[in-house]
Amino acid sequence: MSVIPVHVVRTSERKMNVQDSSGCSDKVNKTRDNNKVTKKIIIDAASEFNSKYSKKLHNYYDKNPENFTYDFDWIGLFCDTLVSDYSDGRKMEDFFNRTGIIMDELLSDCWKIIEINFRDDFFGDDNNEVIRLGESTLIKEILHYMKLRIDEDIKSENEEINVSDYSKPKMLIYSGHDSTLTGEEMFMIKFFGLKVEDYIYPTYTTQLSFEVTRDDERPEKLDYSMYKVSFYINDKVLVSKNFDEFKKIVENNALSKHQINEYCDGKKEEKSNSGHIYAVICLGCLSCAFLVIIIILVLKLKSIKDKESDNKNNSLMNDDEN
Repeated sequence: MSVIPVHVVRTSERKMNVQDSSGCSDKVNKTRDNNKVTKKIIIDAASEFNSKYSKKLHNYYDKNPENFTYDFDWIGLFCDTLVSDYSDGRKMEDFFNRTGIIMDELLSDCWKIIEINFRDDFFGDDNNEVIRLGESTLIKEILHYMKLRIDEDIKSENEEINVSDYSKPKMLIYSGHDSTLTGEEMFMIKFFGLKVEDYIYPTYTTQLSFEVTRDDERPEKLDYSMYKVSFYINDKVLVSKNFDEFKKIVENNALSKHQINEYCDGKKEEKSNSGHIYAVICLGCLSCAFLVIIIILVLKLKSIKDKESDNKNNSLMNDDEN
């Protein structure tokens, strides 16, 4: 299978990856930098990669000195490109011949780096805020459609309505980048009591599924207690909760739009502060200009008075002479 990713929505409607948006990136980076466990994992991974490959890569990227070490961001980008090229069918004989690197070994190590990059660097040990920022909008939208569908189901069953409302769909398909899928995985891991070991790096064919099912053995009147939500990674079910419990966990942990904006407004506050500075400076300039105008008017009035006084004195002198 070859999956061709296509963007089918406008940029303004994309709800994911707040960590990449210009308004919040500084805040997210500071949050990530505070994670000591995450930083150690990244430092150790970069150190191990350099000890195995930096000298060999020097043979290929000879613009770097022989003892050059690559930082984790470069390694992550290198590995992502390598895996993409390999997946695209490129053989890269020149690269492996010149470096003397064993292809399978490098690919295996790169998969580990990519997994660390997404699981730990993006959503590290205490990065709950980053997970909430990136995934709250999507998980709340999914919950919204679940509730719409359940409400319609209860209504149609209890009131014996046989007309389907197609504005309340039975199936939704979202297409997202690996970072979006990682974030959704980490949201479920962090807030639904799963283990980090349950995380898998999402490849092109990874599927995350939320399924709502109804208990067939039920009383005459339906209610929310009859519905269950299951969460799957590919075909493996990791979460199975009563709908009310699922809804409560999401609502307790997902951020509202207001909270997201409030968290990300650090840059805007700085801009508004600088705006106050500009306002003060402008007011100062206006005050100076006003003062100059007053001084000019005072001097002008003084000049007029002096002229009137001189004219009066001259007039008196003329009268005396007469």
